[in-house]
Amino acid sequence: MFKNILVPLDGSKFSQQAAVAGIDLAAKYGSKIHFLTVTKKPSARVTQSIRRYMNVEQIMGEPEDLVEEMAREVLGKAERHARKKGVKVVKSTAASGQPARVILDFAKRSKADLIVIGSRGLGEIPGMLLGSVSLKVSSLATSPCLIVR
Repeated sequence: MFKNILVPLDGSKFSQQAAVAGIDLAAKYGSKIHFLTVTKKPSARVTQSIRRYMNVEQIMGEPEDLVEEMAREVLGKAERHARKKGVKVVKSTAASGQPARVILDFAKRSKADLIVIGSRGLGEIPGMLLGSVSLKVSSLATSPCLIVR
C-alpha cells in the first residue's frame, strides 16, 4: 500500500510515537522509510540558553554543534529501531530551514506516499529541531498524512 514513508522527527514524545507507527507500517507493507530532522537557526535568546547549558555541562564547541549532535542522536535511534523491526530500506536526513516547508519540499522530492508526523513538537529550546508543524504539513501536503498523538 505504502512504498515510501517519510517520518519527520524532533525527539519529542509525539515524534517518537510517530517513528514507531511509521516503522510498523514500513515493516507491514515492506516500505522504505525515511527519517527527517529539520533544524533551524536558533534565536539569540535560545543561543544564550544553549551556551549557558554547554558551559555548565562543560561541553566544548558551538551551540550549532550541540544541535547537530542532537539531530544525529534522534535519527540514529529511529534507524536502529527500524532495522531491529526488520525494515529493509532505512534512510535518514538532517536538514535546516523552516521545518514545515523543508518537510513538504522533502516529501515531494522523495516521492513520499505517506507522511507520519507527531501531533506536537518540543518546547522552544529543543524545538529548534522541528517544533509543532503538523497542522501546516497536513494542510499543505500532497500525500496522505498520519498524525500521531
